[in-house]
Amino acid sequence: AVPLFLELLQSPDAHVCEQAVWALGNIIGDGPHFRDFCVELGMVPPLLSFIKPDIPITFLRNVTWVIVNLCRHKDPPPALHTIRQLLPALSSLIHHTDG
Repeated sequence: AVPLFLELLQSPDAHVCEQAVWALGNIIGDGPHFRDFCVELGMVPPLLSFIKPDIPITFLRNVTWVIVNLCRHKDPPPALHTIRQLLPALSSLIHHTDG
């Protein structure tokens, strides 16, 4: 199912993209094996592409929640290259005004 959800991230329909982000967040939240599988399939770049000024705040919250899930499991921790991809987005999100 993960490859199909990754395809849905490219949908022109923002609601479809948001639902795919939510589904992937649930999958990676189930453990480091699922997280690593999704990352290996290329989940991070399309996920980060949603962080832009015109994204609806509810969608941005879902993207943020998925990023948190990517960082959550510590045994084993996320790969260093994944963390390097996520850090600029995390910095942007920390300074984002939620309103």
